[in-house]
Amino acid sequence: MLPPCINIQYGVMISKFMIPSSADTLEQLIHREFMLESYVQLGLVIYPEPQNKLEITEGRDPESTTSVANEGVVVPFDIELLKSLADQYTFCLRVYSSASSDSTPMECSVPSSRNAIVTIAQYDFKGKNDSELSFRAGDNILVEYQYSAEWCKGKIVSKTGKVESTSGFFPSNYVSNIPPFVPTASDTTLNCNYQDDEYFEGYSNLSIHLEMLQDTSRTLGYKEAVNIASDFMKDKIVLDIGCGSGVLSLFCANSGAKHVYAIDASSVIEHARVVVNENNLSDKITLIKGKIEEIVLPVEKVDVIISEWMGTLLICESMIASVLSAREKYLAPGGLMMPSLGNIYFAPIDVKEFYDNKIAFWDDVYGLKMSGLKEHAITDFFSKPIFDRIIEESECLASNVLVTSIDMATASVESLESMKGSFHFKIVKSGTMHGFGGWFDCEFRGSPDEGAKTLVLSTSPMHKSTHWRQVTFILTTPVRVEEGDMVNGTMDIRRQSFWRRHFEVELKFSVGDSRESVTQVFPLWR
Repeated sequence: MLPPCINIQYGVMISKFMIPSSADTLEQLIHREFMLESYVQLGLVIYPEPQNKLEITEGRDPESTTSVANEGVVVPFDIELLKSLADQYTFCLRVYSSASSDSTPMECSVPSSRNAIVTIAQYDFKGKNDSELSFRAGDNILVEYQYSAEWCKGKIVSKTGKVESTSGFFPSNYVSNIPPFVPTASDTTLNCNYQDDEYFEGYSNLSIHLEMLQDTSRTLGYKEAVNIASDFMKDKIVLDIGCGSGVLSLFCANSGAKHVYAIDASSVIEHARVVVNENNLSDKITLIKGKIEEIVLPVEKVDVIISEWMGTLLICESMIASVLSAREKYLAPGGLMMPSLGNIYFAPIDVKEFYDNKIAFWDDVYGLKMSGLKEHAITDFFSKPIFDRIIEESECLASNVLVTSIDMATASVESLESMKGSFHFKIVKSGTMHGFGGWFDCEFRGSPDEGAKTLVLSTSPMHKSTHWRQVTFILTTPVRVEEGDMVNGTMDIRRQSFWRRHFEVELKFSVGDSRESVTQVFPLWR
């Protein structure tokens, strides 16, 4: 059974929160959701119906009660009290400039540098996840604020004028009369918050966790990694970043960890709470909802940091940045990072059947010529890397090479801005080089000591497939190669300046003795 939820209104915005176990956590969630400065104080107010009387016991003194009718009532941040009222009321948020209970509330408005407006949807939009707002052409949309020239957040307004409770993101060009976006000093924070919201909400649904848990290479790999580190982990403090379903925290607790602090900014953490309780480990695992960069752990240092941070081509999603930041802040000297090392590999590939199915197809379509569409097809199908197909070992034209590595004990967040590497392949069979395949592996160590036992989790085509699969980079112009040819080149993975969880991959290469090199840039993903 999921924890009860509470609806909180701030200005025209209404957000739903799962009630956490502590008042401090709830206040943190409210600050983050409504983008409030950390120094402001919060108050929750309810407005009972005239015929009802609400009695609130203040503190622990049963003699101290207040009866109210029509007037707004400030409700203390008492978790049990909030649970008892959650089904009856929508709570209005008051924001105070100081801790004094009689302070005048600050103006309650949409937290944006721009005023809320109502506009009309020009096209149908289907949100990709729960963080995005779906609507039909002709719907009235209350635009709460603009994050960028491309994205807004808002709610649907019914034909009767009622503002729906569900709020979500949508593209600005799907609605009419959006005012020009003028960046302000606060927009960088707003954009980052939008991208984080989009990212974390993607992990709030159990479907993605089912896929990850059913990936036996991944999950059993982590379980075995925890087993080989169990001697080091015994009676130690563990930090699990992005705990998701809680499976890694449970592995660590069952392997002798003294205590595990499990962190996740997604609402999936409430599912993890159910799992932890079901396994009778609530005394050994503390779950905290929030971004690791923003929360404060109840301990100064931890001995082990474990996280399944890997994304497409190892670093996409940029969760690694959060893990490296946490290492700097919380990992004790001599502590262990799990995984400890990440490696990115490349190989030239011949994917004739896959390529022809997308491109050569247009030469003869039921007896009709459509080859004029081939150039557009190349752009539409291959301008971005393909991440949802499995590369066959037989498609590789040469042995894979290590292009770059990340040492989790020493790497810095700044180093993620540009990760460079080089490759040199000797073609082992003639064919058409349609592009390159990329994948990664991660090394786990049983302890920080030299010579410690290690385990490798690989996403290579030469190993059992994982939910990460591999990444296929298709060239605009495939190249014919012969056995013995050398393919030499460089790779640069650059973090995007605006979409901070996204990257671009620049591949530059030449074949044989040719002085002419080919350069192609692939967005990963925006």
